[in-house]
Amino acid sequence: MKEKVVQFPTTKLEIPRILVTHTDLDGIACAVLYCKAYPNVELVFVDYDRVNETVAELAKSTDQHIMISDLSVNKEELAELLDKRGNVELIDHHPTAKWLADKYKWALVDPNWSATKHMYEVLSTHFNLQDYEGFVKLVDDYGTWGHGTKPLIMSQDLNRLREILGRDRFLARWIAQSSLETSDLEDMLLTLDKEQEEKYIRESIEEVSLVKDAQGNKYALLAADRYTNNVGHTILEFYPDIEYVMMVNFRHNTVGLRGRGNVHLGQLAKKVGGGGHKKAAGFPLEGGAAEYFLNCGGKCKVTERLEAQIEQMRRANEAKQARTKKLTQ
Repeated sequence: MKEKVVQFPTTKLEIPRILVTHTDLDGIACAVLYCKAYPNVELVFVDYDRVNETVAELAKSTDQHIMISDLSVNKEELAELLDKRGNVELIDHHPTAKWLADKYKWALVDPNWSATKHMYEVLSTHFNLQDYEGFVKLVDDYGTWGHGTKPLIMSQDLNRLREILGRDRFLARWIAQSSLETSDLEDMLLTLDKEQEEKYIRESIEEVSLVKDAQGNKYALLAADRYTNNVGHTILEFYPDIEYVMMVNFRHNTVGLRGRGNVHLGQLAKKVGGGGHKKAAGFPLEGGAAEYFLNCGGKCKVTERLEAQIEQMRRANEAKQARTKKLTQ
């Protein structure tokens, strides 16, 4: 049900705590700060489609303090359960979760900052985390996509390093040291990855299908499981007449969305168990998602065409993986 990482040891007694957090840079950075404040915390990493199930099970199976960061529960009955249970906090920045902050004192939801920035401000009232101020600024810059402009190169490199190292190594690296200075090895890995990204983006642009959704909005559809932020924004620049980009990740069976802001992607994604912001969102790719996402109210020509294209991309992706596997054997 839930994926855990090794608990970090401590020499002082603390109230047992659990952190349920997202799997992206913002969510992992929240874990870094929370581990610095509470070294023996139990970490549980989940994606949007597993939040309700994970939190509900924890709420019923343990009396430990639960902190939820960079994601939110989205069922009213579960929120009521948490309110009655108590010993829970939530820090998020997704506008689709604002209703929680409006109703419950234990929820802090503010789209103006990243969840990491909010976590830093909350924890800093009791703990000295000043060494992580620079780290927090970069995460906030990336998590808000430069607060509506474009994130700094250093911010993009921080997220790139997360993808290269993987979640647990990245987490351990930043818990061990707060310095923003990268090592020679990290610099080399970043350079090599940037070269791979440029090639991947060029190939992705060639595989784009231009489609219209049920509301008549034109968007780009493609398969992409890497560099999705930069892939999405590059395609938006390449096709100035589209409203958003839909990137299907067949490895994790999810969909990532990036847009100009004229269509509220977070609200659309919320309908199918996902979430996000106006310009960036995501949802799990499972039964009925296309119909609900496109707001057809059932089967229609648009969703039938979309499902056919997704199935075509799936087959092409599987064939590509098979060829790659054969070449490397």
